[in-house]
Amino acid sequence: KNAIKEFLEPTNDEKQELWEKCVFVFDTNVLLNLYRYSAKTRTSLLAAFESFKDRIWIPYQVAFEFMRKRCEVIYETVHRYDQFSKELMHLQVRQQKL
Repeated sequence: KNAIKEFLEPTNDEKQELWEKCVFVFDTNVLLNLYRYSAKTRTSLLAAFESFKDRIWIPYQVAFEFMRKRCEVIYETVHRYDQFSKELMHLQVRQQKL
């Protein structure tokens, strides 16, 4: 049983203990997605981070990649919203002509 433990479903007690004691380690995209999410989703995720702040660990590599890609992701997100806005305006103009 111990040799194949990763293939066995944990018991409810084991899940509960894991949830209460685990350390959360996020990859870079979880952090970068904060710039991509809607305000509501971002607020919910930040609230979750706050509630587990004593059990979150950010490895150096994740922090490094986050800082290196942060501006690019912000720019991409702003650009997408601008494009969406332009397309929406274009559709509204077309609809008014009909």
